[in-house]
Amino acid sequence: MKNYRLKSKKELIREINRLKESEEKSTALYFLKALINNRKELIWSLDKDLNFLIFNDFFAEIYWKTYKIELKKGMNALKILNTKLKTFWTPLYETALAGKSVNSEFSEKITDKQHYFEVSIEPMLLDNQIIGVSAISRDITERKELIESKGRYKIMLDDIPIGIAVHQDGKIAYINTKGVEIMHAEKASNLIGQSIFKFIPEKTYKHLAAQIKETLNGKKHLKPVEEKYSRYDGKVIDVEVTATPVKFNNKPAIQITVSDISERKKAETELKDYQYQLEDLVKERTIEVEDKVQKLEDSQKAMRYLLEDVNETTGRLLEVNKKLEESNRDLEAFAYSVSHDLKSPLRAIIGYTNALQEDFPKQFSGNAEEFLNLVIKNSLNMNTLIDDLLLFARAGRNELNRSKFNLSILVNDVFNSLKQNYSDKKIELQIEKDVFINADIGSMKQIIFNLLNNALKFSKKKDQIKIEFGAKFIEGQNTYFIKDNGIGFDMKYHNKLFGVFQRLHTTDKYEGTGIGLSLVKRIIDKHKGNIYAESELGKGSTFYFTVS
Repeated sequence: MKNYRLKSKKELIREINRLKESEEKSTALYFLKALINNRKELIWSLDKDLNFLIFNDFFAEIYWKTYKIELKKGMNALKILNTKLKTFWTPLYETALAGKSVNSEFSEKITDKQHYFEVSIEPMLLDNQIIGVSAISRDITERKELIESKGRYKIMLDDIPIGIAVHQDGKIAYINTKGVEIMHAEKASNLIGQSIFKFIPEKTYKHLAAQIKETLNGKKHLKPVEEKYSRYDGKVIDVEVTATPVKFNNKPAIQITVSDISERKKAETELKDYQYQLEDLVKERTIEVEDKVQKLEDSQKAMRYLLEDVNETTGRLLEVNKKLEESNRDLEAFAYSVSHDLKSPLRAIIGYTNALQEDFPKQFSGNAEEFLNLVIKNSLNMNTLIDDLLLFARAGRNELNRSKFNLSILVNDVFNSLKQNYSDKKIELQIEKDVFINADIGSMKQIIFNLLNNALKFSKKKDQIKIEFGAKFIEGQNTYFIKDNGIGFDMKYHNKLFGVFQRLHTTDKYEGTGIGLSLVKRIIDKHKGNIYAESELGKGSTFYFTVS
């Protein structure tokens, strides 16, 4: 023990202050060490020669798990690293030693899992002189994974062909791309933050407000309900809606799915009007017949003439009634398909099945994965069938807009759009130049598409596909043809060729809905033309068609 009695009073005070300061520094270092060792960040500092001065326990633990290196004070931070890691860290440390702050990201595999870190490196100053660098790094793996997960869900929702929106506290919080399209807005930001009641017509306001309250209380409205919404531009449209309570940003919200059914409702109205017109026409014809019968009874003298007239009128009526019966059958089938709106649930099935495959791959493997793929494949086939049925129904109603155009160019354009599906095949196409036709160009494009698509489809098993387009003058009329070298068919089935849902081959060998050629015939009939085919098994087919 030092003898303070030998020192002056001033020296004694200085010595006491020095000891006190030394004790305070020791206490401060103890708490500093405890502070950095309790942090779940990587903390370290290096001198100007990049030797370790300080590092916390977590940094030493990660270093050991990653590189199997036991850190010690004085070790050089670069010399213990491999060339790849030196290349990454050297410019960061040099920048910090030059007096600039550095921020970066890196990744390392730790115990068989890839981890991502963000790092900040600062110059250490003493009396305005750089004496080394200090660094702190945080594990951002969970944040990265969360961002990627949110990105995948956003892409999935934006790709779903059905409107999806979330509203919270009476305002739109989220809406996908299809929803923006249905609401006729330019972008999602036009709608997000807007009151949902801005888009609800006054007539349905009370009803929907009550339904929203029920949903927030936990009731799910999964069965589609027809409602009316006001679009962003103010136009009122018919929609089909489902609603379910969800959590959005950890707060109660309502998720809705929306399908625009305005076209369907319009079609239903047109069908009803057409049915009424047909009924009126039948009544008028019936009155005419009754009037003529009455005149026959009143005048025996005009019996012979009236009977001829009645027979002629009856024949016309039978023809009209036959056409009416055919139209009614088509209309009933079409109305049934449209009124049940098969497309909306099919989109939902496809979307949710894709979501199951992407989000729960481990739970659905083996047979389960195959079953999910079958669900998607058959849903897509059903969707195609519905589209073909709609095309078939519309083909008979659409007015023709005839003009003279170069059919050879149209054939070439349609072929270019189809050949991408057969990029692995050698295809030889011969097109007769400058073949002109007077027809409806939109309808003719549908005909060429179906005929070329069939030619490619039924020739795909050939080593080289050969297709020819041209025109001939047959029986005083311009006749156009498309010829292929495909599998062909037995001519005894020619009468079935153009019937709805009539197929000569199974769908597992050749995909299709059985509507394509019946649609072609309907369009040709609309042009008052004729279509027929010539074929031989194994030697290909040739389809001929004319227009008036």
